[in-house]
Amino acid sequence: MTTLLGKWEGVGADAFKGDSNIVRSNIAGLGDILKTMCDMLFDCREVFNECDKPLGAANRDAVNV
Repeated sequence: MTTLLGKWEGVGADAFKGDSNIVRSNIAGLGDILKTMCDMLFDCREVFNECDKPLGAANRDAVNV
């Protein structure tokens, strides 16, 4: 299998390789951040659902009194 950098030489190839390594490491970091954000949103939704049921019952009881 031939790669771009396998045939490309010189300053441009070196610059591209350096930039692509930075992008690759940033993408990995962004993936971790997005996973953490998604996990936090799921946790928030669970908390909202737990609070919603008792609040709904309390509001129905207040209307019926």
